[in-house]
Amino acid sequence: MFETPETFDRVCPTQTDEDRDRYVPWRGLREILRFGCLAPLTPVFEKYPVKADHVHKLEEREKAEDGVSRIARRQKEREHLHERWARKKGLPTQDKAAYREALAHVVEHRRLAAHVRLNNHTRLHNLLMGVPDASSIMPGCGSATSISRLWRSWRARERVRKRSLGKGESIS
Repeated sequence: MFETPETFDRVCPTQTDEDRDRYVPWRGLREILRFGCLAPLTPVFEKYPVKADHVHKLEEREKAEDGVSRIARRQKEREHLHERWARKKGLPTQDKAAYREALAHVVEHRRLAAHVRLNNHTRLHNLLMGVPDASSIMPGCGSATSISRLWRSWRARERVRKRSLGKGESIS
């Protein structure tokens, strides 16, 4: 998944503080291993590894200058221009160009962050787990996929059943 062990250590340090720890989808990555789907997904992960350059770009964008990161400034600028656009029902050409530029930076940051923090990997796994017959796509994952699908459908039915109960009614 990572180009080098050093790149992995930059994204997932052994001694993490709570802020960095919340970005990495540990649960989703554990599910890939638990359901035995790493082997079929490995060619995709190897084709698009997380490179040191990606991590460096992400760190640069998130580095705080005067207490605020560059991407946070771009997001605030985008929000301000969007609010003006929505209120006036139109923007001058100059503001449209500034809005497009700010939006492009924010979208690129989101894509980069999802790749570096392995969110794309877990999304791919979740997508394949939702395919009715994933065993044809990922051999060896059939039974895990079936169990996962059954569990999710049971949980969804339980949520609906609990919502449909009125106040004061018991589940039994």
